Amino acid sequence: MLITLLIPPTESLDNIKRIIEEINETCNRYGVDVLGGHTEVTDAVNRIVISVTAVGKGKKERFVKTGGAEVGDDVILTGYAGLEGTSILAHEYEEYLKDRLDRDTIERAKNLLKDISVVKVAEIASQYGVSAMHDVTEGGVLGAIWEIAEASNKGIYVIKENIPVLKETIEICKIFNIDAYKLISSGSMVITCKDGVGLCAKLKENGINAEVVGKIIEYDRILESNNAIERLTQPYSDEIYKAIIKEENI
Repeated sequence: MLITLLIPPTESLDNIKRIIEEINETCNRYGVDVLGGHTEVTDAVNRIVISVTAVGKGKKERFVKTGGAEVGDDVILTGYAGLEGTSILAHEYEEYLKDRLDRDTIERAKNLLKDISVVKVAEIASQYGVSAMHDVTEGGVLGAIWEIAEASNKGIYVIKENIPVLKETIEICKIFNIDAYKLISSGSMVITCKDGVGLCAKLKENGINAEVVGKIIEYDRILESNNAIERLTQPYSDEIYKAIIKEENI
């Protein structure tokens, strides 16, 4: 990996050291080397910005693309919608949430960031035999599902009620009046394959939550919710920015 750190002049040295230590610990856990990068203190940012370029190699026959989905494939989601966004909001606005949620809910939400790696998911899925994989980041679950259809040049049919979402996420999103399904969700993966039920069973055997949430079709991008049909479109922006704007104006 190559890591670039952009640090505002007001940042503490202790916090910078903590970030470096966390990078080192994570790289050691997964057998990754930091080859170089750049570190700079600059007033161009008001919080630490970390940019990571990862380079790797693997066996050609096990390479899985985002754009490999085929008509008839099941669409699987691992993890839960809004996982990372829930934790970010719980950390950033803990004081604001204290008057609106119980302490246990806030702590559970904060702890969701402890392990958002999808390495194990990818290893199991690639060995099982899948057509496409795409990790869920900005734009949330619905954004990633749209992107996998777009990259594959296929249609997709998704049932919203099948998408797993934690109680903590539901409660925090309700407070900020945002959509959990369009909230940044690192730690989740969208996967397509012929036997979605079998893959979900395999993932659950390994302690990974997974559900079949839809089907790859030939043309349209469709979202079914409460027996109503709407068009699935690319999210304009991540819901977390709406939460930040709303909170700052309170």
